[in-house]
Amino acid sequence: MRCLATPYSQQSSLGLQYLIAHNLTVSADYLFVRGVKLSRTRNINLLPPVILTAQNAASLGIPNPTPQQLGRETFGAGRANPQFNDIYQLEDSSSSTYNGLTISVNRRMANELEFLGSYTFSKTFDDASDFPEQPQNPFNLRAERALSLQNQNQRFVFDALWDLPIGPDEDDPQPAPGQTTWFDRAFGHIEVAPIFTLGTGRPVNPLVGLDASRSNAFPLADRPAGSGRNSSQTGNLESLDFRVLKYFPFGEYAHLDLVAEAFNLFNHPNVAEINPYFGSGASPLPGFGAPTDGLTARRVEFSIDFEY
Repeated sequence: MRCLATPYSQQSSLGLQYLIAHNLTVSADYLFVRGVKLSRTRNINLLPPVILTAQNAASLGIPNPTPQQLGRETFGAGRANPQFNDIYQLEDSSSSTYNGLTISVNRRMANELEFLGSYTFSKTFDDASDFPEQPQNPFNLRAERALSLQNQNQRFVFDALWDLPIGPDEDDPQPAPGQTTWFDRAFGHIEVAPIFTLGTGRPVNPLVGLDASRSNAFPLADRPAGSGRNSSQTGNLESLDFRVLKYFPFGEYAHLDLVAEAFNLFNHPNVAEINPYFGSGASPLPGFGAPTDGLTARRVEFSIDFEY
């Protein structure tokens, strides 16, 4: 009985940082990660496939082949071990690579303002993104090498914290009653914290939607003719989260916080999944590539905290 090796990763990184001005730095960081001995599932009882043609279709038990079956590698009814039909083996034969470059601008807290903006350009490749995933052709694992389902080519994130310059600061001595205006009392002691995220979509594996090659793979693994693994993609992702906090000082150390938080403030329709099923014909089904699931819609939360 063969035991699975423990997956592991090999990493290397390089970073540079430069001080532009007081409290303001720019940095560039490169990260390489190689995943080794990752898990995948493969049917090891199949015999090598043959190219399905109109002439040999009947002999392979496919009297009426679909357009997505003709011209592709197809498995016959024979098995390497005829005592069994399919033997699905969990293997440690998959691997992955990640290359990412991140450029950041960071302003440390000064004059009640801090922010961080970062842009990442990266690519992640693998030949199986999860252990149940099966190859289209178990005899040609090289053809499975493609962008990983975890890949996101570009991502930009900006977040900030700003204490509005109205009224006395939290650390300043509290003024005596009557020494502040109604405007200072209403709009003082307010912090705002936006987080803006913008990124490209993630890969989706296009599928015929049936076992066209008769590999008996489950989940289904057959892709439309001419389509590589994970060659479809969801749309871009865009979201703005916004937090507003107003605090009321109580004595020297305690304060009451009123907090309002909005996630995906503008309710941008971010697609999480699309319909991957092309269909068995020469042309895609009408719903192919249409959104089927989305990320979080706009959500607003309120809370009250007392700290001392």
